[in-house]
Amino acid sequence: MKVNLNDSYIALMAVVMLFASCSQTIRNEDSFNQALASELGADDYGMRTYTLGLLFAGPERSPDSTLGDRIMRGHLDHINLMAERGQLAVAGPLSGTSNMRGIFVFATDDTAQARKWLNDDPAVQAGLLYAELHLWYASAALMRVPTIHKQLELLRP
Repeated sequence: MKVNLNDSYIALMAVVMLFASCSQTIRNEDSFNQALASELGADDYGMRTYTLGLLFAGPERSPDSTLGDRIMRGHLDHINLMAERGQLAVAGPLSGTSNMRGIFVFATDDTAQARKWLNDDPAVQAGLLYAELHLWYASAALMRVPTIHKQLELLRP
């Protein structure tokens, strides 16, 4: 049997093109929701950039229990206010023995803006907490967490 190099080349190119087409991004236009993607600030991958705040124990220690309770109440109220305003996608404490106390996922890619929101927190103002801020690329769906959380929350902290 005589092998024609042109036929082999064409077959090889067909295989390469098949693999190339399979490796390209698959668009799922049946379930894609352009309005939702726009509302949540999603890019073509359904992602967006946030500012991640890593909260650490600050240099100050909690004063007497009454003042400490008032500061923590203000801290929780501030978290809820930022969530209601659409400034905060996710927040929560971390447990363990390290100095890390929690995270904030701010709904902005502007770290200066996130720092302003953070500086309004009574626990930060009192020096009980401080934060490192980092840009973080994650699912735009996180923007829906505060709305969904309200449906799950029986008691407000």
